Amino acid sequence: MKCNLSCQHCFLHQEVRDQKKSMTKEEFRHVVDMMATDFRNDNEASFAEVTILGGEPTLMPPSFYLENIPYLKAKFAESNKPISLTLVTNFTTTKALKRYSNLFDVVSTSYEWDRFDSQLIIKGTAGSKKQQWWNNLRDWTSEQRPIAISLATTKETIQNWREMFELLYQSGVRFFQVNLMHPDGELMKGILSTEDYQHFEQHRLDILTNPLAKLNYHYKPKDNAIMPSFEEEADFLIALTRWLDEKNDDGLVIYPINSHKESIKSGVGNSDIACPASGAMCVTTTGEVSGCTIESGKIEMINYGNALTDSLDAIMDSETRARHIQSLSIKPIACLGCEYYYFCQGSCSFRELFWDATNEDSECHGLKSYFNYIKENY
Repeated sequence: MKCNLSCQHCFLHQEVRDQKKSMTKEEFRHVVDMMATDFRNDNEASFAEVTILGGEPTLMPPSFYLENIPYLKAKFAESNKPISLTLVTNFTTTKALKRYSNLFDVVSTSYEWDRFDSQLIIKGTAGSKKQQWWNNLRDWTSEQRPIAISLATTKETIQNWREMFELLYQSGVRFFQVNLMHPDGELMKGILSTEDYQHFEQHRLDILTNPLAKLNYHYKPKDNAIMPSFEEEADFLIALTRWLDEKNDDGLVIYPINSHKESIKSGVGNSDIACPASGAMCVTTTGEVSGCTIESGKIEMINYGNALTDSLDAIMDSETRARHIQSLSIKPIACLGCEYYYFCQGSCSFRELFWDATNEDSECHGLKSYFNYIKENY
């Protein structure tokens, strides 16, 4: 969980990153065995996505990946079903990464316009971490190495999105992943008043595991420079969709815009924006399991069990998991009556806490006006 950055919109609490815990070879392989066996035996699972992240995973020695990723691939290959393997890195150090990046299907890094504004100068260099990141990107793409850019919709990124996307596109990037802001961790601390943040921390587990409790809570962010309004996010995605069309580049993919077009056109649900927690297994460095990646950064997480000591059946059949998934499935009436409910399934429960469902004119946390734009134009 150790990281060499401290970003203001990180979903991991600082206290969790400070633990600096990493998996041993034996612990990692134990979790791999558990996941691969479940995937192999699940007749309904036709495709697996496995993501390695932290903290900052490149702070692990290269030998860890050179020894363990081939083992992971071999275990999942026993199912004779496809797998996509991703490494998520902040891309501030790439020398060691080059030794094992070919073991992954996707190397993904995060970049926002304001990502490095608060970061210190790199020790032993004359430049900032932002300069180092751009040097690494240009070096990486000059060697024809593929890279995916993942970004969160911070306010400053939305305000400067066109210049940012043009710079990245001109630098050889052809795959982007847009992640809507997830209000938790350090971000939640930064956008709520002290009183509201204390209230959230006190009631957080109840909100997310008591099926009816979350409908009683609604938070309003204070004036902040980090999290945009849902209206601003929707307008950004509409503008970005137009930019994608302007490029007219078949090799350019912006996730999830491309898949949204296909899904709304076909009338089939889409897992790119619906909550994936019921079908996910997120394991922390100490073995705790949850269905939501966000939980891995919590001091007190929603814990289904421990992958290092408990059986898979015990974890998947746990009472905590049942209550968590049931709570996630409870949605406001306004969601259930929406024409796009089949598509987004009420979106993210964390974001729902900031939506005033009683106001018919307010943009929803799923960004309905953006869906309308896609439907009307594609």
